[in-house]
Amino acid sequence: MTAEEYRQKRNNDYYFCYSWYQQDFLKEKGLFFITSAYSIGGNNDRFYLFEKTPELQEALKEYQEKSKKLGFEKGYHSKK
Repeated sequence: MTAEEYRQKRNNDYYFCYSWYQQDFLKEKGLFFITSAYSIGGNNDRFYLFEKTPELQEALKEYQEKSKKLGFEKGYHSKK
C-alpha cells in the first residue's frame, strides 16, 4: 500500500475530531472515540479519533445544524 492509498483509507474509515466540545456532543449521543492523541508537525493539537459510521455521520450533521442555528461557524461551543 502506498502512502497515498493509506491516507485515503484513513480518511475514509476514520474521523479526526479536533474539538473537545464536538467530541463531548458525540459522547452524549452514545458515540465514543477510539483513542485520543496529540498531532505532530507544529501545532500539537489534541484530537479524538472516531470510526466513521452512519450514526457518527448523522450526529455530525446534527452538530453542524445546531451550530448554524446558534450562529457559530466552528461549532456551537466554539468562538467565532
